[in-house]
Amino acid sequence: MYTRQKYNALKGWLVTNGISQREVAELLETKPGYINKRLNGVANDFRAGEIKLMHDKLGIPLDVFF
Repeated sequence: MYTRQKYNALKGWLVTNGISQREVAELLETKPGYINKRLNGVANDFRAGEIKLMHDKLGIPLDVFF
């Protein structure tokens, strides 16, 4: 499970780079509300395949996740 710091780092990275939760949701083919829950540590963590996809398509550094 990710720590609160990692969730905050990911949320901060998205804001700093102008990427909305809606964009992440579209990429992962899910609802923005579910992405919000994941980013707030309420829902399941991101899976390895999702992390790789966000890294490859959005340029999110892997160290933001780990």
